[in-house]
Amino acid sequence: MRLSKEELQKYIESELFVDVNEFTDETLLFSGGLIDSFALVSLMSFIEKQAGIVISPSDVNLHNFDSISRIVAYADKMTERERAK
Repeated sequence: MRLSKEELQKYIESELFVDVNEFTDETLLFSGGLIDSFALVSLMSFIEKQAGIVISPSDVNLHNFDSISRIVAYADKMTERERAK
């Protein structure tokens, strides 16, 4: 499975109540204060379900999760890793 940018944007808008029209794929979600750490658990659960991956606690950092593009890139990388097994 693959996590699409559109699915992620829809989730962020409907479940985390952030207007995705107000930022780009590169906008910093956590560092920029658009999403707080309390939303991280539900966001991770959504990503795992949509991408069919398990997120390692060591991967939970701003490098992987601070923007739409970073989240999608991380999910793609993990999906490819799972397929290679």
